[in-house]
Amino acid sequence: MPKVIIGVDVDTQIDFVEENGALYVSAEANVRQNIGKLTQELDYKIGSVDSHAYDAWEFSENGGPFPAHCVKGTEGWLKIPESRSVKMRFIPMSEQNLVIGENQAHSGNRKYGPDEFSNDVMNGVQVIFEKEVYSMFANPNADAFIKRLTEKISSDEILFAVYGYCTGGYCVDAAALGLKERGYNVAIVEDATASLNISNQGAQQNGAKVTRSMANEKGILLLKTSDLLN
Repeated sequence: MPKVIIGVDVDTQIDFVEENGALYVSAEANVRQNIGKLTQELDYKIGSVDSHAYDAWEFSENGGPFPAHCVKGTEGWLKIPESRSVKMRFIPMSEQNLVIGENQAHSGNRKYGPDEFSNDVMNGVQVIFEKEVYSMFANPNADAFIKRLTEKISSDEILFAVYGYCTGGYCVDAAALGLKERGYNVAIVEDATASLNISNQGAQQNGAKVTRSMANEKGILLLKTSDLLN
């Protein structure tokens, strides 16, 4: 097992996880429990949230395939309690030039870039990229920020462990593929991930099998929570 594991928590939000959520995805009972274990026990944590506005193209009311979900400011947008850390920071969609608030009264806003992101993650802060579509890398900051983090960790033995909602051609797969395409070592944590069955030319396909096939083809590992935490 690599020396450094970076947990990548994908879209563990009320609208996906809770039965009354707007876009509920059912999962085995231990998935939610394992998400909590990874969130609490891994030292380095990043991730993503769906962060939509009312006019998102993918909403059915706007001609898209999904009901409205994860609208920023609503309860459904929130991460489930198990996937929240004591210290968290959300990175909005932006073309860099990010600022964050004062950490001392009257000290003024602070710039937030790749170095600040890296320092946060390495100090135990869970840093979450907001996004409008499947991939975490749809947030323009993700690429440079994650690259700088791996440079600062300075180890050839880094593994990005991706988990959350959901596989089957959706956001977990997109995060894992995005990381792999950038040359990183990547695993999907199967027992901390929900799988959504997908429809292909009128036939239902098992989302977990689709993801396993994709992972094998791309060289992405398939691991269990115990593999990481033991």
